[in-house]
Amino acid sequence: MKRIMFLFQLPPPIHGASMVNLSIKNSEYINSKIDSCFVDISPASDISGLGKLSVAKVFSTFPIVIKCISKYFRFKPSRVYITLSPHGFGFWKDALILQILKFLGANIVVHLHGKGINEEVSASRIKLLIYRSVFRSIDVIHLSKSLFSDLDLVLDHSMTISEVNNGVEDHSQDFIEDSCLPTFIYLSNLDRTKGADVLIDAVNLLGVKYEGRFLVNVVGKSSDSEFYSGLTGRVDERFKSTVRFLGPLYGDDKYKALGSSDVFVLPTRFRNECFPLSILEAMSFGLPVLSTFEGAIPDIVDDAINGYLFSSGDAQSLADKMANYINDSNLICSHGEAARDKYKKKYTIESFERALIKSLLDVDGIS
Repeated sequence: MKRIMFLFQLPPPIHGASMVNLSIKNSEYINSKIDSCFVDISPASDISGLGKLSVAKVFSTFPIVIKCISKYFRFKPSRVYITLSPHGFGFWKDALILQILKFLGANIVVHLHGKGINEEVSASRIKLLIYRSVFRSIDVIHLSKSLFSDLDLVLDHSMTISEVNNGVEDHSQDFIEDSCLPTFIYLSNLDRTKGADVLIDAVNLLGVKYEGRFLVNVVGKSSDSEFYSGLTGRVDERFKSTVRFLGPLYGDDKYKALGSSDVFVLPTRFRNECFPLSILEAMSFGLPVLSTFEGAIPDIVDDAINGYLFSSGDAQSLADKMANYINDSNLICSHGEAARDKYKKKYTIESFERALIKSLLDVDGIS
């Protein structure tokens, strides 16, 4: 079998890319198709440290590099797969590993889980040259064709780019519960980029007309105590019992929260948002999705079919769309069925695994 060495970030911390990587590591299907080994290259143990430079992370990089080199010589892979951070400290650490292994003769495939490359290199001629060197003579997997343009400035004529959509497991059959009121759920990290404050503003804008007619569950870990304090204090007095802050939930507890909800809300304003797993999980439970036009979200959410899209930061638009669902339970059902159908067609874990293996094997002409 083809030997592939996977270099990627594993939880902790928990974020979209690390959870996808964990699913690859644990996949029976993937490991039945290739001979694989895995190296965790993440120097961060908490979500608040992602992308940030620190002395501890710099020193932790050297053992990671040595471990990668040692594993490469011992395993002798035919291909090295690496999840390259597109910017920040993570990029420099990943690029160092990539360039060393490329120099040693490794056949590299990069799997991107983020964007922002064009923006990085547009601001600096030196960065442009470095990024072009990193992306020379490698192959790339990205989350959606709509994100390919982020590589326009660093494209190499020898580069192959393929699309592999994220996928998630289906846990819905074990956790579906009826809710007494239309229940909206926010499920993401509680930081400024993910827009939890926009959701709270939208709730307040619904006003007295909707008091007592819906519920909102806010699920997520806070990495910014000041933002979290401001978030809880932002809730209008009349909605204090409507909005419930449940903290971070994992595993069965997370699935129970999804299963007892009716509509998923992710008002992200994160400029490097790509392909949120939380949206796919919500769709697997048959929840309509309220989200923004960031990244590849418009590829996932078909406006007015399996949810609604609105501009980042537009609390009034979000409030209007929430009102549509509160006023019409049939709309929740029809959009939810469409969300579930699209999940089953495109975003199951099986679809992801098949597409990833096909991409890894096809680039070398192996079927």
